[in-house]
Amino acid sequence: MQTVNKSYKLAIALLIALLSLAPATVYGQIRIPDEARIDETAVREVIANGEQLERQGRWGEALTFYEDALRLHGFDSSVQRKANLARLHYDVGRRYTDQSFVRSIDTMSRDEALRLYDGAA
Repeated sequence: MQTVNKSYKLAIALLIALLSLAPATVYGQIRIPDEARIDETAVREVIANGEQLERQGRWGEALTFYEDALRLHGFDSSVQRKANLARLHYDVGRRYTDQSFVRSIDTMSRDEALRLYDGAA
């Protein structure tokens, strides 16, 4: 029994000695290259500039601005959400400036409109 206990203690001591020789960076620390990091200041600036376009009702320009920022800089999900919101506003605005759509809505009965709404929901 004493041989097993002695071998066990020797193995633990050897393991501790080996671990103390390894550099600290071996323990799962990964350095992310600077060019891969998202600049939070730039993200805030993109969102602020896009929101200015939104407040002016310039949804198409806001959408283009957000999409360019995503394509050129690969910004985070907050910019993607802003782009999605701008796309929705742009599409709705475009739909209601389409005279053929407006005419079809104007001539639609209440029941037809409710069926259309049910189909969309």
